[in-house]
Amino acid sequence: MREHEKELEMVADEWRDEVGEARAQVEELKDVSFLCCFLFVIVYINRRRIRRIREHMKAGKRDAEYGTGA
Repeated sequence: MREHEKELEMVADEWRDEVGEARAQVEELKDVSFLCCFLFVIVYINRRRIRRIREHMKAGKRDAEYGTGA
């Protein structure tokens, strides 16, 4: 009977470790998910500004190619 209890305790310890690791991974996934959502919202809110920056950069390249601009 003692041997059976020891085996049960070993299995329980292994499962506790597995559950602890799973919980840690869930917390990491929550952090990553939050960051991804936050980044998406920031990009979505600033999409016009980003588009203007890209257009400005393209215009700067054209100016550099043709020798125009300031």
